[in-house]
Amino acid sequence: MSTISQPVKADNIDGSWRGLYMNGGIAMLLTFLYIPIQIITFMTTPEPTNAINWFNLFQKSKFQGLLSFEFLFIVTSVIGITTHLALYVTLRKVNQSWMAIALAFSLLGAVCIIVAKPAIDMIYLADQYTAATTDVF
Repeated sequence: MSTISQPVKADNIDGSWRGLYMNGGIAMLLTFLYIPIQIITFMTTPEPTNAINWFNLFQKSKFQGLLSFEFLFIVTSVIGITTHLALYVTLRKVNQSWMAIALAFSLLGAVCIIVAKPAIDMIYLADQYTAATTDVF
């Protein structure tokens, strides 16, 4: 038979983690802001169909290119790390082993998203493409 853990009361929270809790909360609020922006971007801007169209989009507007290339998902993943750390610190008193596993998976997920979305590399490639096509003509 499992035992039910006692809820963590606000009086029992260590004040030395206050900065992490504040940053984690702010990161979560920013995530709630970024997701609708990304959805609106996907709904209003058609995604380029080939590499040359991507390069042209990045040359036309680097900002629009980054938004279309899901750069905000990378930003959300990076700032989400703060939220995950704050949740770990808060909930580790309930079940430390499960929270360690959850933190490891959330950090692994953030790293995978960051590595899988080469948005910054596309700016460099678009610049190289423009330089190569300009030199030819």
